[in-house]
Amino acid sequence: MFAEPNPVPAGNPDQPFATTQITWSTEDATTGDLYVKIDRADEVFITRAPSGSVKIDWIQFDSRYEFRLYAKKHSRLLAKLEVTRDD
Repeated sequence: MFAEPNPVPAGNPDQPFATTQITWSTEDATTGDLYVKIDRADEVFITRAPSGSVKIDWIQFDSRYEFRLYAKKHSRLLAKLEVTRDD
């Protein structure tokens, strides 16, 4: 699993949101569930597929984003990735 770009460039400080692309693969036919945990909030489901890519256009300053890929139904953590935004 990877994010492009990561870290996300700061860009214009007046623009509160920036974009990255998350790409993943379970490496087999296993269905993967992609979640994100932002700071100390609960995980939030994003999408489900064995592999794919999703545009994330809500990356903010001063937040920590941990994307987590699980085997279907949260049974096993396959990968995790931290995404940050430059100051």
